[in-house]
Amino acid sequence: MRNGTPFCQSSSRDDTPFGNGVSAMKPEHGIRVCLTSAMVFTLACATVQAQLLGTQSGSVRYPAPMEAGAIKLALGVVIGKPPADVVEEANSVRLPQIEGLLLLGIPANFQIHLRLSTMILTNHLGAGARWVVDLQPWGLGIGFEYALLLGWWNYEGFNNSVRGRYFYPAISVGYDFGKVSATIAGNLSFITSYTTYTEEVEIETNENLFNGWTVTLFIEQPLWGDNYFTIGIKNNFVKSYYPVWQGFSTFDRYYYVPEFIFALRL
Repeated sequence: MRNGTPFCQSSSRDDTPFGNGVSAMKPEHGIRVCLTSAMVFTLACATVQAQLLGTQSGSVRYPAPMEAGAIKLALGVVIGKPPADVVEEANSVRLPQIEGLLLLGIPANFQIHLRLSTMILTNHLGAGARWVVDLQPWGLGIGFEYALLLGWWNYEGFNNSVRGRYFYPAISVGYDFGKVSATIAGNLSFITSYTTYTEEVEIETNENLFNGWTVTLFIEQPLWGDNYFTIGIKNNFVKSYYPVWQGFSTFDRYYYVPEFIFALRL
């Protein structure tokens, strides 16, 4: 037990989330995962290209224009597997998050959004914007998100908390098959500020750090009316995975963290 949390593992290295260490993820592993996502995306295009109904109006992740004032709301669950050397019993741990996403259309093909991912004790609140280009059946979106991390952990006498600020430049490319749309979204992760506390006493502060990147494949399909179901596979390559901030990662290395996303447009 280290740094006031039951999830830490002992190490002689720097025990901040961004200390000096050896990279645990080989570059070729990351390349393989990215290529696999691209192959799955291409295969999906070839498999369902004949379906023609039109999904733009109901899809949320696919980068489609929205009328000014139009609103889309989605609610879902995100299930991730944390890094093995950050939490104990990592082979059996899955971290469910409740995620809500609100999109608002504004003029000139711009959209603004609000996103909340929460596990009650850990909350990630983001706001951002994107500009979309309609290239039917393709769609292109370029944007960003600025997010706040707020977390508390009070367990068996340990009282820890975290405050963080993140910045995510993002790009997405989608293909509208008609009955199904597929979107590949990628973003970079920058931590502009990250501070941990014990009993409200500041323990460590890190600023202006490159945290890594993510690549996500989304598949969206209508269920009834304008209600759409989304399945996503998110590949995170990051140094700090915020849902397990209590674990206090001890190495300056990239972790591969897979996440599965299931959501419904309301």
